[in-house]
Amino acid sequence: MDPTAYLIIAVATATAIAFKWYLYRRIRAWVERDLIRGLANGDSGLQMQLEREYASLRQQGLSRRDAQARLQQRAGAHDPGQ
Repeated sequence: MDPTAYLIIAVATATAIAFKWYLYRRIRAWVERDLIRGLANGDSGLQMQLEREYASLRQQGLSRRDAQARLQQRAGAHDPGQ
């Protein structure tokens, strides 16, 4: 094979890897948003609180599993009358 073929293969492979990485990140963000919306159960105030809490937990370096458990605790402890 000539160098052009190798270049085409390398570019196509790099593009495919970048696209898969992008999709993975987008799907993960959608799942996180869906989790928060589900926990908020239509309460926009609680949803905003959970989004801020989630951002804070991720910034602290907490794993996704632990962050999800804390969000579930926070949503369960939420008093809808507030």
